[in-house]
Amino acid sequence: MKKFVAMLLALMLALGCTSAMAEAIPEISGISVEAGIELDKDLFSVMALGGAADEQTQQAMNLLFAFLDNLTIKGEVDPEKGLEGTINLKGSPIASLNMYIDEQNITIVSDLFPNYALSVPQAALAATADEAFEEEMIAELTAMMPQIEAVLPAMANHFTAMLADFQTSLEKAETGNYTVNQTAFTHKDTYRMNAVQLMNFLKKHITSILTDSAVLNLVPAEMMGDLFSTLAEINATTDADVTNSGVSLEVTEYYNDNNADRHIVVRFCDGYDLMVISMTSVGQKTVFSYMMGDNEYYSDILMRKAAMEGNDVVLLECTLNMENGLDMMIDVYAQTYIGISFQGTPQADGSIAFQYGVHMISGYKPMMAVKGTISLTADVAPYVPGNKTVITIDPTMNEEDLEKAMANLENDLAAFGLNSLITNIATIMPDELTQLFTMASESNTLY
Repeated sequence: MKKFVAMLLALMLALGCTSAMAEAIPEISGISVEAGIELDKDLFSVMALGGAADEQTQQAMNLLFAFLDNLTIKGEVDPEKGLEGTINLKGSPIASLNMYIDEQNITIVSDLFPNYALSVPQAALAATADEAFEEEMIAELTAMMPQIEAVLPAMANHFTAMLADFQTSLEKAETGNYTVNQTAFTHKDTYRMNAVQLMNFLKKHITSILTDSAVLNLVPAEMMGDLFSTLAEINATTDADVTNSGVSLEVTEYYNDNNADRHIVVRFCDGYDLMVISMTSVGQKTVFSYMMGDNEYYSDILMRKAAMEGNDVVLLECTLNMENGLDMMIDVYAQTYIGISFQGTPQADGSIAFQYGVHMISGYKPMMAVKGTISLTADVAPYVPGNKTVITIDPTMNEEDLEKAMANLENDLAAFGLNSLITNIATIMPDELTQLFTMASESNTLY
């Protein structure tokens, strides 16, 4: 119960913060979300049970699927008024949690504790904020603004100088017909630095940055000694120290004259491991890729193959497609595979249909997906107190007082809230609930 209260208090604080955001974005009156869960039942069963299951376990799994197939969550959030949320089964509510905001209090009500209302005074929440610390932070940031404003153009100049210097490492500029990731390019530029060249490049520009007065003005005085000690170590490194280190940097860029399509690959070897970072941008689609493995994988193709086969190569790839809303896929290979996907598609009524999925097999549909719609409007009704007994709590209460204040709430949940929840489920899915209770009575373990 204490964790439950802590979560509610955190939610209250978050809602309080969003009031200021609502003023900055007046066109958004709130957010409405309705979502459900979709499972690949066969794959989920294999992953959850590890193979064949006995009849009772499979029956329990089928009951779980039956409930999840019909379960949805609906919520409306208004930063100024609060939130209203319901858990629904076959479209009918079985439980609710509402939070209402006014100038004096934040009030929480739920049919899980139907005879009580939780109330937190706004003044109590405000008192928990460390105003002195916030004022000190604001003062420090304000005092630093001139230095920050000065360092931005300075760093831009350093970056421009680094880029110009790096371009002198162009080893070969080729023109022809190149196909990368099924995209045609007409130019291929290759930049390469060996260990000595890379060391001298870094020494030159790190020294330039760390001796720039605009940058040094942001360095705390107590760090100056360590900074200049590090700088001295960098400059003490000689060509002979790195000549046989195996360190190298290679950048390859593919591009066209008539469009903005690009494919860039950065390969860095520290003498032991090979890191490959690539970006492909074609139209509205962009793919970022990161690979790290032993330098024995001298080829990007070999590294990717090794990662997908479960070898000791890390591959992280993010695909972002903006052609029709937002379509993002993140694939992670690190001796095993997991994928995360998100799609958001604008609808004719102004809402956004979304899907968030977790994938356990590369290139296959999600094992589990949260699907629904989101709208930038909300309709939260004003709070009507009714006959509920109010329990007042605040974040400054000690543990003993909090436990005393919450005792009646816990009793109400046990005596009335759970019964109400079970009754609602029994009304909507009576057969499934009966099976669930029968299985529970027949076994000490309910899967």
